Amino acid sequence: MSISSLATMSRLRWLSGGTVAIALAFAALTALPARSADDGEATAAASVDHEEFVRIRKDDRNRPLAMQTAIQRYTKLDASGAPIVVDLIGVVHVGELDYYKVLNDRFAGYDALLYELVAPEGTRVNPDEARGGPVSGIQTGLKDMLGLEFQLDHIDYHQANFVHADMSPEEFVESMSANDESFMKMFFRAMGSSMAQQGTQGQSDGAMLAAMFSNDREMALRRQMAGQISNMDASMAAFGGENGSTIIHHRNGKCFEILDREIEAGKRMLGVFYGAGHLDDMEERLLAMGYEPAGPREWLVAWRLTRDEDALQAAVSADSEAATDASATNVEEGEDTVQEGATDHSIEAPAARRIRRGAPLLRWRRR
Repeated sequence: MSISSLATMSRLRWLSGGTVAIALAFAALTALPARSADDGEATAAASVDHEEFVRIRKDDRNRPLAMQTAIQRYTKLDASGAPIVVDLIGVVHVGELDYYKVLNDRFAGYDALLYELVAPEGTRVNPDEARGGPVSGIQTGLKDMLGLEFQLDHIDYHQANFVHADMSPEEFVESMSANDESFMKMFFRAMGSSMAQQGTQGQSDGAMLAAMFSNDREMALRRQMAGQISNMDASMAAFGGENGSTIIHHRNGKCFEILDREIEAGKRMLGVFYGAGHLDDMEERLLAMGYEPAGPREWLVAWRLTRDEDALQAAVSADSEAATDASATNVEEGEDTVQEGATDHSIEAPAARRIRRGAPLLRWRRR
């Protein structure tokens, strides 16, 4: 469950029970693999099956440098042969101030930027609006403890191209009821998943306790929590079911209805700005719709995990150069294909297609 979902529910005061809000916030923070960024298994590379949308970037000595989120481009041709571009833009909802500045600057380049927010249709976030409730209190404490910033305070949701692409509170509750879901069921499933992961991976509470008493507590806690966030697959599975989940799959279905609407209205350069935990399912939807990945993932530093800024910037520069080389190679291969008689209309020559088996590609329809 994404932190922004909890925040907006609290902000709009449609979660009236404080106990339920606290339970869900706890579930969101604990229903993740019990692994830190320092663990050897949490590598910077993608898994063998597919690339993730959150990763820990490490140096050549396996020391964590940053937690990064990905932007991935997908393209296909419309009926007239013109390309449609959709970027999936993953985000974590607590991050560095310059992380949100980079995102704000990038958003201006889209015809439409679709964003998540469980709120009445068309709602725009007002960062000056007072926040209250137990969830907001937990989030404020988290960002202060980690020395980070909160997404809703720094993303400019009043840009003209921003399009609200999420359920209303009423739609959310209706979807949960139709799917036989409840907040308490999600809480206990998340708790069970968390305990099972801790049992299989052998992570003790000692690491978190040691981080709390570290000489650099802020950085030590970041590393502990980043390792959990970057391995969110089990957390997302905890909210799934035979018909997917409202939190992930049904909200994604609503978002893609609005994506279709914007494309039908003539938009050809679109971004989907959602919590990174939503994007595996969104990627599968795009692939099923005939889109192809265009070029390698682009990685943004969401959290610094080192005080060595030179080492971090060297790694970021190396990644940028490698991505540029990979894109150039893909373009050259595409040109070779064209010379052989095929036609390549893509913005960039597509990378190898990654089709995975996962939750059903659900379309949410209000009854």
